[in-house]
Amino acid sequence: MRLGQLGGKAEIVLINIKNAEASASIANGTPVAFVYNGTDDGLAVVLPATAAGTKATSLFAGICEMPGGTTLIVGAIGKAIANGLALSVKITQTTRAATTDSWSTFAAIATGDIFTVDTVNNAMQRQTAGVVTGFLPFAIAGQSLGSGSGTASATSDTRTVQTGTIKMHIRAM
Repeated sequence: MRLGQLGGKAEIVLINIKNAEASASIANGTPVAFVYNGTDDGLAVVLPATAAGTKATSLFAGICEMPGGTTLIVGAIGKAIANGLALSVKITQTTRAATTDSWSTFAAIATGDIFTVDTVNNAMQRQTAGVVTGFLPFAIAGQSLGSGSGTASATSDTRTVQTGTIKMHIRAM
């Protein structure tokens, strides 16, 4: 674990992680969850979709932080931001059920909005603005992002999810 940065930069806590996915690389800025497999406990991580349900939240390890924005390949050791400022976190902005459906409008994100893990899209998703639960939130928007208006379906667009990245404060520890 590395505590802090030198040179007047924001304090962060980086932890070592190992990609325990069967075949998927983990992209920079993606949330990861610990997987307790009896071999690499406290080191092995998987994508939220693999962790599924409450494990993606209760075993949230942090945000994958790879140098130069690279990906963490299967079995490799990398880093995750467990506490502090993550500059580029993958978020889900809007989804649609089918590629023939129109994109719906999505709300603006304000600094301080609370995020949770999106286990379907391996990203973070915004909760209702200002919602505070009975525990300290572990992911908070560190910047604002404008809203988006709905658009009609286009035959060239085969996505069912629109993602983006924002700056976020992480508290996995």
